Amino acid sequence: MFRKDRTRSQRGNGIPESLIPAELADVIYNQRAFEEHCAAMVKLSKKYEDTITELGRERVRLREELLSMPIFTTRQDDSTPERLNFDERIDQFRKVTDFLAERGKDLHDNYHGAVNDPLKRFMKMFPAINEKVKQHERCALDYVKAKERYDRTLHSSQADQAKRDKAASQCDAALNAFNNVNELVPEELPLIHAARFDFLDPSCMTMVAAHIRYLEAVVDNLSAICHEHEVKMSDEDYNREIEDIFSKLSALRITADGLDATVA
Repeated sequence: MFRKDRTRSQRGNGIPESLIPAELADVIYNQRAFEEHCAAMVKLSKKYEDTITELGRERVRLREELLSMPIFTTRQDDSTPERLNFDERIDQFRKVTDFLAERGKDLHDNYHGAVNDPLKRFMKMFPAINEKVKQHERCALDYVKAKERYDRTLHSSQADQAKRDKAASQCDAALNAFNNVNELVPEELPLIHAARFDFLDPSCMTMVAAHIRYLEAVVDNLSAICHEHEVKMSDEDYNREIEDIFSKLSALRITADGLDATVA
């Protein structure tokens, strides 16, 4: 798409490079590409924001379902250290999920304020920019056509002086119209295009910083639930513990062959 636009701006529409230089055609091409990427980013950013919100919501739902089990809702007459430690972890888990839901909302709001909203504001400038570029190209093309008509009239044996004067006047008017708009796009469009770096850098850095704060909060609060040696355990260690439990359960007659079935 953009390659086609780029070719049309430079040669395909008959505008010579003397009117729209290759460097300017490149800027126009890249600006149009940037606009399309921004539009895609807005859609993806909205979806990402919704995912952040949904993650927090589903985490709370999972917690509520888990804690609705009798083992969590009924306090056992068991004052062993293991049971007390278990109950304490459940209380911490409940508090942590509430805290992470709040931090998720902060991440959502930070991301919206740093990425999505600025992108939308930046894109509001594109229609006016595109109209100025189109006007610039129209004036260039009008001049090319007027110049061609003048050249044909000038070398035509059938054209009288009045026709030649009219063609010359139209050519001059088209050139003046092009000159009137030729300062704006070549001078300011590169500035707009270059500003995308200044715009994207703080947005991206704010987004990264927001994620760092969120992840640090996740680590700090989840670490309160686990003991240090549990944090250092690998996935393989936990998998072995789980498999040991399944081995003990599968040895019971009541389980029959149920634990050997493949879980879909």
